[in-house]
Amino acid sequence: MAGPFTILGFDEGADVLFVDGFSQGRTTADANEVNAATHAYGLLRAVALSPKESADLISSHLKELGP
Repeated sequence: MAGPFTILGFDEGADVLFVDGFSQGRTTADANEVNAATHAYGLLRAVALSPKESADLISSHLKELGP
């Protein structure tokens, strides 16, 4: 993954991966790529802060910047 991506899940049919790029995006239904993106997303969620913790972190950094 080299940039933002979206995994599109449907009630019917296989999931689809959209990878955004500088000049254009790319869509694929390749199971290996979709699985890799799903795994990467799971890893990101595992290390992400909660919404409250994120807001607190942003707030503390803004305070450091001053008025």
